[in-house]
Amino acid sequence: MKYKKGGNSAFFNYANNQYHLVGSYPIDQSYYELSDEAGLKIKINTSSLVGAPNCPCCGNQYGFAMCSCGGLHCHGFSPTSTCPWCGQTNQYGSGGDQSFDVNRTQG
Repeated sequence: MKYKKGGNSAFFNYANNQYHLVGSYPIDQSYYELSDEAGLKIKINTSSLVGAPNCPCCGNQYGFAMCSCGGLHCHGFSPTSTCPWCGQTNQYGSGGDQSFDVNRTQG
């Protein structure tokens, strides 16, 4: 998922502490080959993200989840989902107004 900080659009005036959706793109192994593992580990709270994309790999339009391993993945209407990063099966409830911190990277 790619977000851009603040700014204006034809329809919305975003606050400086908000990031609006730019798009959603699949990643492959080359992403990790070009990334620095020792890079800054900056977090951002999901409450600052405006807009929710569909999954760029499967087209799922029902949210995203964060596994206990820290990996983000989409999940469907079933409350049970398997993390593609670590293989752990988890139960997810409706997030509603709950927010959480995710890694913020430059991509």
